[in-house]
Amino acid sequence: MEKDYIYMITELLGPTLEDLFNYCGRKLSLKTNVIVFSQIIERLEHMHGRGLIHRDVKPDNIMMGMYNKSGTVHMIDFGISRSYLNKETKKHIDFCTGKNLVGTARYVSINAHLGYELSRRDDLLTLGYVMIYFTVGALPW
Repeated sequence: MEKDYIYMITELLGPTLEDLFNYCGRKLSLKTNVIVFSQIIERLEHMHGRGLIHRDVKPDNIMMGMYNKSGTVHMIDFGISRSYLNKETKKHIDFCTGKNLVGTARYVSINAHLGYELSRRDDLLTLGYVMIYFTVGALPW
């Protein structure tokens, strides 16, 4: 921190998964999908292991590395991520309803649309929708 400014330095990243998808004619090979999604699952497992949920998994929030790291997948935009653990008890937050939609409507889980409190399962459901999007080329809704 310098004076009134806070700086964050990150690695220079390449295209988003959406950009890559469009560049490749909206068709990714099965091998590419498996490699990319196995890395995303690892990233989510790492986050979840530290008590965090992303809450906005979508193609625009997944980026590829550059140069010698061009095969490495990076998750970005943690602006609406949060802990799924209660600060005092360190146990899973209580299930509740009546929540506002959080995330990108096109990809969020049905639980988000129903107003449920989001948890790890919703990151995985959302990733499933992203996987369908890249495998089929579109979502059915």
